[in-house]
Amino acid sequence: MGKTLFISDFDDTLAETDAKIYLTRDGKRFEMTPAEYAVYQEEPGDQFDFSDFDKLINPRPIKRFVRMLQNASDNPKVDKVVILTARGHTRPVAQFLKKFGITGRITIAALGSSDPDRKARYVEKHIEQGFDRIAFVDDSPKNVEAVDKLKTKYPEVKLLVHQAKETAEEPESPETPAEDKNKIAKTSLEKQIDTMVIRNPETKRDIRMKTALSYDKQHPAYRAAMQTLQGLRKNT
Repeated sequence: MGKTLFISDFDDTLAETDAKIYLTRDGKRFEMTPAEYAVYQEEPGDQFDFSDFDKLINPRPIKRFVRMLQNASDNPKVDKVVILTARGHTRPVAQFLKKFGITGRITIAALGSSDPDRKARYVEKHIEQGFDRIAFVDDSPKNVEAVDKLKTKYPEVKLLVHQAKETAEEPESPETPAEDKNKIAKTSLEKQIDTMVIRNPETKRDIRMKTALSYDKQHPAYRAAMQTLQGLRKNT
């Protein structure tokens, strides 16, 4: 008899926080949000400081994925529910669950590494333990890609992999077929801002438009975002 597993990432999947990743390159120090780091391609000589992630800084729940986590926890057909985070400590995640009244049988696994293969190995370990219905939700394309590769190695496992982002389409759960989902298209300007990525003129890296708009008004990324926003307003 197989078993069902639900796994969710934490940062930018269940919650947005003000924690930053600090990058030092060629003697210069830059800061990145988790969303920017998720798509960042590391270069030789890069040095990272993840100390912000030892704390819980101004957390804001991402309601649709928190709701999904709670539903999985409440579902007796789901054998195990896990928050799988690259953070090095479980305490900030536990504080988040307590702060927002998220209850249930939820395991917190802190890998202490941003290596996508670590998350894939975690999933694979559970496949070896007999879990054959698995849902995996993560905002990082790198993590999603790493876990998705397990489908080839384990074709007998129902592995549902979803990249967490603000879209109208709800991801599948191990117990709910995709065709039963209610897909409602949202084309408002706010929705476009939430999903759009622009180029940060300072770091030459992709950045979420929503993040760029939160920067200081003199920041090059903020100015680039405002130019894009003006163009969107003309077309809506």
